[in-house]
Amino acid sequence: MILGSAIQQAAQRFAWSCVRQDHLVYIASMSLLTVILTWALCTGGHSALLQENSSTAHVEALIQRLATGNIKDEEAAKLELMQHPTPESLPVLLKALPSSEVTIRDDIIDILASYKDIAKIPALIAYKANGWGERSVDSQLAELGAPAVDALIQSLPDDCSPSWGRNSAYASWVGSVLRDIEPEGTRAMLAGLVTQQPCVHEAARSGLIVPRPGGLMGPEDGDMDAGLFSLVDAAENDNPAIHGTAVNWIHSLQSQGWAKLEYSQFLEAIIATYRSNVNGQTRTEIARMLARFPCRRADRFMRAAVHSPIAEIRRIATRYLRQQR
Repeated sequence: MILGSAIQQAAQRFAWSCVRQDHLVYIASMSLLTVILTWALCTGGHSALLQENSSTAHVEALIQRLATGNIKDEEAAKLELMQHPTPESLPVLLKALPSSEVTIRDDIIDILASYKDIAKIPALIAYKANGWGERSVDSQLAELGAPAVDALIQSLPDDCSPSWGRNSAYASWVGSVLRDIEPEGTRAMLAGLVTQQPCVHEAARSGLIVPRPGGLMGPEDGDMDAGLFSLVDAAENDNPAIHGTAVNWIHSLQSQGWAKLEYSQFLEAIIATYRSNVNGQTRTEIARMLARFPCRRADRFMRAAVHSPIAEIRRIATRYLRQQR
Protein backbone atom coordinates (compact mmCIF):
# COMPACT_ATOMS: atom_id res chain seq x y z
CA MET A 1 0.00 0.00 0.00
CA ILE A 2 2.92 2.37 0.67
CA LEU A 3 4.29 1.67 -2.81
CA GLY A 4 0.87 2.29 -4.36
CA SER A 5 0.47 5.60 -2.54
CA ALA A 6 3.88 6.82 -3.65
CA ILE A 7 3.19 5.94 -7.29
CA GLN A 8 -0.20 7.58 -7.17
CA GLN A 9 1.26 10.82 -5.78
CA ALA A 10 3.95 10.82 -8.45
CA ALA A 11 1.30 10.28 -11.11
CA GLN A 12 -0.71 13.23 -9.92
CA ARG A 13 2.32 15.55 -9.80
CA PHE A 14 3.35 14.55 -13.30
CA ALA A 15 -0.14 14.86 -14.70
CA TRP A 16 -0.79 18.33 -13.28
CA SER A 17 2.55 19.52 -14.65
CA CYS A 18 1.30 18.66 -18.11
CA VAL A 19 -2.20 20.03 -17.85
CA ARG A 20 -1.16 23.54 -18.88
CA GLN A 21 0.33 22.20 -22.06
CA ASP A 22 -2.52 20.12 -23.24
CA HIS A 23 -5.64 18.71 -21.62
CA LEU A 24 -5.32 15.55 -23.71
CA VAL A 25 -1.82 14.98 -22.40
CA TYR A 26 -3.24 15.02 -18.87
CA ILE A 27 -5.88 12.41 -19.68
CA ALA A 28 -3.39 10.15 -21.45
CA SER A 29 -0.90 10.49 -18.61
CA MET A 30 -3.45 9.56 -15.98
CA SER A 31 -4.63 6.55 -17.95
CA LEU A 32 -1.10 5.26 -18.45
CA LEU A 33 -0.07 5.77 -14.85
CA THR A 34 -3.25 4.13 -13.57
CA VAL A 35 -2.25 1.03 -15.49
CA ILE A 36 1.24 1.22 -14.00
CA LEU A 37 -0.17 1.67 -10.50
CA THR A 38 -2.49 -1.34 -10.86
CA TRP A 39 0.36 -3.50 -12.12
CA ALA A 40 2.63 -2.42 -9.24
CA LEU A 41 0.00 -3.16 -6.60
CA CYS A 42 -0.83 -6.57 -8.02
CA THR A 43 2.82 -7.47 -8.39
CA GLY A 44 3.59 -6.32 -4.81
CA GLY A 45 0.66 -8.27 -3.32
CA HIS A 46 1.58 -11.38 -5.28
CA SER A 47 5.20 -11.04 -4.14
CA ALA A 48 4.16 -10.75 -0.47
CA LEU A 49 1.94 -13.83 -0.80
CA LEU A 50 4.75 -15.80 -2.37
CA GLN A 51 7.10 -14.70 0.39
CA GLU A 52 4.62 -15.78 3.09
CA ASN A 53 4.05 -19.14 1.42
CA SER A 54 7.81 -19.60 1.09
CA SER A 55 8.30 -18.84 4.80
CA THR A 56 5.58 -21.31 5.78
CA ALA A 57 7.06 -23.99 3.57
CA HIS A 58 10.51 -23.38 5.06
CA VAL A 59 9.21 -23.76 8.64
CA GLU A 60 7.34 -26.93 7.69
CA ALA A 61 10.51 -28.31 6.15
CA LEU A 62 12.48 -27.53 9.31
CA ILE A 63 9.84 -29.29 11.42
CA GLN A 64 10.15 -32.38 9.23
CA ARG A 65 13.92 -32.31 9.71
CA LEU A 66 13.41 -32.71 13.47
CA ALA A 67 12.86 -36.44 12.90
CA THR A 68 15.33 -37.36 10.16
CA GLY A 69 17.36 -39.65 12.39
CA ASN A 70 20.45 -37.56 11.75
CA ILE A 71 21.29 -35.94 15.08
CA LYS A 72 23.28 -33.07 13.58
CA ASP A 73 20.56 -32.28 11.07
CA GLU A 74 17.87 -32.44 13.75
CA GLU A 75 19.81 -30.17 16.09
CA ALA A 76 20.52 -27.67 13.29
CA ALA A 77 16.82 -27.50 12.38
CA LYS A 78 15.77 -27.08 16.00
CA LEU A 79 18.37 -24.39 16.59
CA GLU A 80 17.25 -22.42 13.54
CA LEU A 81 13.63 -22.52 14.68
CA MET A 82 14.57 -21.46 18.19
CA GLN A 83 16.82 -18.61 17.10
CA HIS A 84 14.35 -17.12 14.62
CA PRO A 85 10.92 -16.88 16.28
CA THR A 86 8.69 -15.01 13.86
CA PRO A 87 4.95 -14.27 13.85
CA GLU A 88 4.65 -16.32 10.65
CA SER A 89 6.33 -19.38 12.18
CA LEU A 90 4.22 -19.65 15.34
CA PRO A 91 0.95 -20.79 13.70
CA VAL A 92 2.86 -23.43 11.73
CA LEU A 93 4.45 -24.80 14.89
CA LEU A 94 1.14 -24.82 16.79
CA LYS A 95 -0.59 -26.62 13.93
CA ALA A 96 2.13 -29.26 13.76
CA LEU A 97 2.17 -30.01 17.49
CA PRO A 98 -0.84 -32.35 17.88
CA SER A 99 -0.22 -34.35 14.70
CA SER A 100 3.51 -34.89 15.12
CA GLU A 101 5.24 -37.86 16.67
CA VAL A 102 6.38 -37.69 20.30
CA THR A 103 9.97 -36.62 19.72
CA ILE A 104 8.90 -33.80 17.40
CA ARG A 105 6.28 -32.66 19.92
CA ASP A 106 8.92 -32.42 22.61
CA ASP A 107 11.16 -30.41 20.29
CA ILE A 108 8.30 -28.08 19.38
CA ILE A 109 7.66 -27.44 23.08
CA ASP A 110 11.33 -26.49 23.47
CA ILE A 111 11.08 -24.22 20.42
CA LEU A 112 7.93 -22.54 21.73
CA ALA A 113 9.95 -21.30 24.71
CA SER A 114 11.37 -18.69 22.31
CA TYR A 115 7.90 -17.22 21.80
CA LYS A 116 6.41 -14.89 24.44
CA ASP A 117 2.97 -15.04 22.90
CA ILE A 118 -0.30 -15.95 24.63
CA ALA A 119 -1.41 -17.65 21.40
CA LYS A 120 0.60 -20.69 22.47
CA ILE A 121 -1.26 -21.17 25.78
CA PRO A 122 -3.92 -23.61 24.44
CA ALA A 123 -1.22 -25.73 22.80
CA LEU A 124 0.86 -25.90 25.97
CA ILE A 125 -2.17 -26.92 28.03
CA ALA A 126 -3.25 -29.52 25.46
CA TYR A 127 0.28 -30.98 25.44
CA LYS A 128 0.07 -31.53 29.20
CA ALA A 129 -3.59 -32.53 29.45
CA ASN A 130 -3.34 -35.12 26.67
CA GLY A 131 0.00 -36.54 27.77
CA TRP A 132 1.65 -35.77 24.44
CA GLY A 133 5.18 -35.80 25.84
CA GLU A 134 7.51 -35.44 28.79
CA ARG A 135 8.60 -31.82 28.52
CA SER A 136 7.66 -29.37 31.26
CA VAL A 137 5.53 -26.45 30.14
CA ASP A 138 5.21 -24.93 33.62
CA SER A 139 7.69 -22.08 33.23
CA GLN A 140 6.32 -21.07 29.82
CA LEU A 141 2.81 -20.79 31.24
CA ALA A 142 3.99 -19.00 34.38
CA GLU A 143 5.77 -16.26 32.43
CA LEU A 144 2.58 -15.47 30.48
CA GLY A 145 0.78 -14.48 33.70
CA ALA A 146 -2.94 -13.73 33.99
CA PRO A 147 -4.04 -15.09 30.57
CA ALA A 148 -2.49 -18.44 31.50
CA VAL A 149 -4.34 -18.43 34.84
CA ASP A 150 -7.71 -18.03 33.13
CA ALA A 151 -6.94 -20.71 30.55
CA LEU A 152 -5.72 -23.18 33.18
CA ILE A 153 -8.87 -22.78 35.28
CA GLN A 154 -11.06 -23.22 32.21
CA SER A 155 -9.14 -26.35 31.18
CA LEU A 156 -10.03 -28.23 34.36
CA PRO A 157 -12.39 -31.19 33.86
CA ASP A 158 -15.69 -31.51 35.70
CA ASP A 159 -15.05 -34.75 37.59
CA CYS A 160 -12.15 -35.30 39.99
CA SER A 161 -13.54 -38.32 41.86
CA PRO A 162 -11.15 -41.20 42.72
CA SER A 163 -12.36 -43.14 39.68
CA TRP A 164 -10.92 -40.35 37.52
CA GLY A 165 -7.39 -40.44 38.88
CA ARG A 166 -5.91 -38.81 35.79
CA ASN A 167 -8.23 -35.82 36.21
CA SER A 168 -7.18 -35.43 39.82
CA ALA A 169 -3.51 -35.57 38.87
CA TYR A 170 -4.09 -32.95 36.18
CA ALA A 171 -5.90 -30.69 38.67
CA SER A 172 -2.97 -31.01 41.07
CA TRP A 173 -0.60 -30.00 38.28
CA VAL A 174 -2.75 -26.95 37.48
CA GLY A 175 -2.50 -25.95 41.14
CA SER A 176 1.29 -26.25 41.07
CA VAL A 177 1.50 -23.92 38.05
CA LEU A 178 -0.95 -21.41 39.52
CA ARG A 179 1.23 -21.26 42.62
CA ASP A 180 4.05 -19.83 40.50
CA ILE A 181 1.92 -17.04 39.00
CA GLU A 182 1.64 -14.19 41.48
CA PRO A 183 -0.63 -12.63 42.43
CA GLU A 184 -3.22 -13.83 39.90
CA GLY A 185 -2.63 -17.53 40.55
CA THR A 186 -3.12 -17.29 44.31
CA ARG A 187 -6.27 -15.23 43.87
CA ALA A 188 -7.68 -17.76 41.42
CA MET A 189 -6.98 -20.62 43.83
CA LEU A 190 -8.63 -18.83 46.75
CA ALA A 191 -11.66 -18.11 44.57
CA GLY A 192 -11.62 -21.78 43.59
CA LEU A 193 -12.01 -22.82 47.22
CA VAL A 194 -15.54 -21.43 47.33
CA THR A 195 -16.74 -23.01 44.07
CA GLN A 196 -18.75 -26.19 43.76
CA GLN A 197 -16.48 -27.50 41.00
CA PRO A 198 -14.49 -30.48 42.36
CA CYS A 199 -11.49 -30.13 40.05
CA VAL A 200 -11.18 -26.38 40.62
CA HIS A 201 -11.23 -27.10 44.33
CA GLU A 202 -8.66 -29.87 43.92
CA ALA A 203 -6.35 -27.50 42.03
CA ALA A 204 -6.76 -24.86 44.73
CA ARG A 205 -6.03 -27.29 47.54
CA SER A 206 -3.01 -28.70 45.74
CA GLY A 207 -1.61 -25.28 44.93
CA LEU A 208 -2.21 -23.63 48.30
CA ILE A 209 -1.17 -26.34 50.73
CA VAL A 210 2.58 -26.52 50.30
CA PRO A 211 4.79 -27.01 53.38
CA ARG A 212 7.63 -24.54 53.66
CA PRO A 213 11.04 -26.04 52.88
CA GLY A 214 13.84 -25.77 55.39
CA GLY A 215 13.96 -25.78 59.18
CA LEU A 216 11.41 -25.12 61.88
CA MET A 217 8.96 -22.28 61.37
CA GLY A 218 8.99 -19.27 63.63
CA PRO A 219 5.84 -18.25 65.51
CA GLU A 220 4.73 -15.72 62.90
CA ASP A 221 5.28 -18.16 60.03
CA GLY A 222 3.38 -20.76 62.03
CA ASP A 223 0.35 -18.48 62.35
CA MET A 224 0.42 -17.70 58.63
CA ASP A 225 0.65 -21.33 57.52
CA ALA A 226 -1.83 -22.51 60.13
CA GLY A 227 -4.24 -19.85 58.88
CA LEU A 228 -3.86 -21.01 55.28
CA PHE A 229 -4.24 -24.70 56.12
CA SER A 230 -7.23 -24.00 58.36
CA LEU A 231 -8.82 -21.93 55.59
CA VAL A 232 -8.60 -24.85 53.16
CA ASP A 233 -9.96 -27.27 55.77
CA ALA A 234 -12.83 -24.91 56.55
CA ALA A 235 -13.70 -24.45 52.88
CA GLU A 236 -14.01 -28.23 52.55
CA ASN A 237 -15.94 -28.69 55.79
CA ASP A 238 -19.58 -29.79 55.60
CA ASN A 239 -20.53 -27.79 58.69
CA PRO A 240 -22.44 -24.74 57.35
CA ALA A 241 -21.03 -22.34 59.97
CA ILE A 242 -17.42 -23.39 59.37
CA HIS A 243 -17.72 -23.51 55.58
CA GLY A 244 -19.53 -20.18 55.63
CA THR A 245 -16.71 -18.59 57.62
CA ALA A 246 -14.22 -19.57 54.91
CA VAL A 247 -16.48 -18.40 52.08
CA ASN A 248 -17.23 -15.07 53.73
CA TRP A 249 -13.56 -14.45 54.50
CA ILE A 250 -12.55 -15.05 50.89
CA HIS A 251 -15.41 -12.94 49.55
CA SER A 252 -14.36 -10.14 51.88
CA LEU A 253 -10.85 -10.28 50.43
CA GLN A 254 -12.23 -10.14 46.90
CA SER A 255 -14.39 -7.11 47.70
CA GLN A 256 -11.29 -5.30 48.99
CA GLY A 257 -9.30 -6.09 45.86
CA TRP A 258 -7.22 -8.71 47.72
CA ALA A 259 -5.43 -5.85 49.46
CA LYS A 260 -5.09 -7.46 52.90
CA LEU A 261 -4.20 -11.08 52.27
CA GLU A 262 -2.90 -12.33 55.62
CA TYR A 263 -3.79 -15.95 56.26
CA SER A 264 -3.20 -15.57 59.99
CA GLN A 265 -6.31 -13.38 60.06
CA PHE A 266 -8.45 -16.36 59.17
CA LEU A 267 -7.57 -17.85 62.56
CA GLU A 268 -9.24 -14.83 64.13
CA ALA A 269 -12.27 -15.29 61.88
CA ILE A 270 -12.74 -18.97 62.75
CA ILE A 271 -12.22 -18.31 66.46
CA ALA A 272 -14.85 -15.56 66.24
CA THR A 273 -17.22 -18.16 64.81
CA TYR A 274 -16.37 -20.46 67.74
CA ARG A 275 -17.32 -17.70 70.17
CA SER A 276 -20.56 -16.85 68.36
CA ASN A 277 -23.95 -18.43 68.88
CA VAL A 278 -23.11 -21.84 67.38
CA ASN A 279 -23.81 -25.27 68.79
CA GLY A 280 -21.40 -27.50 70.70
CA GLN A 281 -20.75 -29.73 67.70
CA THR A 282 -19.52 -26.75 65.68
CA ARG A 283 -17.30 -25.55 68.52
CA THR A 284 -15.82 -29.03 68.91
CA GLU A 285 -15.07 -29.25 65.18
CA ILE A 286 -13.36 -25.84 65.22
CA ALA A 287 -11.21 -26.89 68.21
CA ARG A 288 -10.28 -30.09 66.40
CA MET A 289 -9.39 -28.15 63.25
CA LEU A 290 -7.18 -25.66 65.13
CA ALA A 291 -5.39 -28.51 66.89
CA ARG A 292 -4.20 -29.91 63.53
CA PHE A 293 -1.91 -26.94 62.89
CA PRO A 294 0.05 -25.85 65.99
CA CYS A 295 0.94 -22.16 66.12
CA ARG A 296 1.09 -19.27 68.57
CA ARG A 297 -2.55 -18.29 68.08
CA ALA A 298 -3.70 -21.89 68.54
CA ASP A 299 -1.66 -22.06 71.76
CA ARG A 300 -3.63 -19.15 73.23
CA PHE A 301 -6.91 -20.64 72.11
CA MET A 302 -6.15 -24.01 73.69
CA ARG A 303 -5.09 -22.49 77.01
CA ALA A 304 -8.58 -21.00 77.25
CA ALA A 305 -10.29 -24.08 75.81
CA VAL A 306 -9.16 -26.34 78.68
CA HIS A 307 -11.85 -24.57 80.71
CA SER A 308 -14.62 -25.24 78.17
CA PRO A 309 -17.86 -26.72 79.52
CA ILE A 310 -17.71 -29.24 76.65
CA ALA A 311 -15.71 -32.32 77.69
CA GLU A 312 -14.47 -33.17 74.18
CA ILE A 313 -13.07 -29.65 73.72
CA ARG A 314 -11.27 -29.88 77.06
CA ARG A 315 -9.75 -33.20 75.97
CA ILE A 316 -8.59 -31.75 72.61
CA ALA A 317 -7.05 -28.72 74.32
CA THR A 318 -5.31 -30.75 77.03
CA ARG A 319 -3.76 -33.13 74.53
CA TYR A 320 -2.66 -30.23 72.27
CA LEU A 321 -0.91 -28.39 75.13
CA ARG A 322 0.77 -31.56 76.32
CA GLN A 323 2.18 -32.20 72.84
CA GLN A 324 3.55 -28.64 72.63
CA ARG A 325 5.66 -28.91 75.76
